[in-house]
Amino acid sequence: LACVLGGFINQIALYYPVILEIDSINRILDNFGSASLAVSLITIGSGINIVIKRSQLLAILNCAAIKLLVFPVMVVFSLKYFNYDNELILVCMLFAASPGSPSSSAMVKILKGDYEAINNIIGVQTVLSMLTIPLLLAVFPYIK
Repeated sequence: LACVLGGFINQIALYYPVILEIDSINRILDNFGSASLAVSLITIGSGINIVIKRSQLLAILNCAAIKLLVFPVMVVFSLKYFNYDNELILVCMLFAASPGSPSSSAMVKILKGDYEAINNIIGVQTVLSMLTIPLLLAVFPYIK
């Protein structure tokens, strides 16, 4: 509902940009955004299986390591190679180092995939990102 409402307002704002300056609309959109984030986090939290199978544990940790460490480092080196601005590199690194999207759980469930595994992956990535993001900021201090 929040995505549909946001998309609708964005389409209207293309033709009437003054609509984005109305405080009541901004408050409504903020409330919808906050509610949708809370609902998605609750959904992921309820789908996390605390007892992770040993066969899945290695796959989950590999997925988290690649997403939270390897991918951000590749982003930093790629953007540095092409001489992008340090602030842009920092923003891109932070986006690359953030955990997977909770909406992927819904997509995997709709596509009849292993939604328990994706919930575990997102949960582990969220917890580990609290360690890896400060680590990446410490390793790459020159991009601040």
